[in-house]
Amino acid sequence: MSGRASRSTRRRRRAPRVAFALLAALACAASSSVASATAAVALDLDTMLSRSVDAFFGEVRAVRSEAFEGEPWTVVTITVERWLRSGGAPVEDASDELDRRPDVELAFLGGDAPGVARRSVAGMPTLTLGERVLLLSYGVGTRYASNLVGFDQGLFRLVDDAWTDDDGRTLGLGADGILELGVGASTASANDVLDAVIARLSQVGVAP
Repeated sequence: MSGRASRSTRRRRRAPRVAFALLAALACAASSSVASATAAVALDLDTMLSRSVDAFFGEVRAVRSEAFEGEPWTVVTITVERWLRSGGAPVEDASDELDRRPDVELAFLGGDAPGVARRSVAGMPTLTLGERVLLLSYGVGTRYASNLVGFDQGLFRLVDDAWTDDDGRTLGLGADGILELGVGASTASANDVLDAVIARLSQVGVAP
């Protein structure tokens, strides 16, 4: 009798350890999910272009926070000045596309929204009011941790008539007039670079 009671007691004492191990495993899985969302493999220019569904140039007009499915999100409104690719297809009539979609919203995981815990995501790109940017997006209206190709790699800021990414590289035209991304890229005018981006988008197509 006492032996059975002792074994039963041992079983009861082990149960919390099993529960703790399960909770720890779930926590690790959640941590891995967050880590995978913030880690991005470095992409070359053609890969970034081929993975973009929407590509456009515009000005940041609004930044707000909202709660969605229990998580805080930062929503950025861009007033588009020029479409380069829309829905995976080249933009044949730029004025018609601007009339159809003059403003777009991109959502980024993280921020401080009412009713949910504040969340900070390492490496998340930040956009500020009035900034003019060239964006390569996985598709306006989709919700990934970051809507930009390569997490933050599909973001180029217009500074002194040159497109620059957050690693300090310039998107410009090389000596042979070919679109390049790198410190050594020559800085043609911003509009000339956009023309070159459109041409390269047509060449690389859309990744399956």
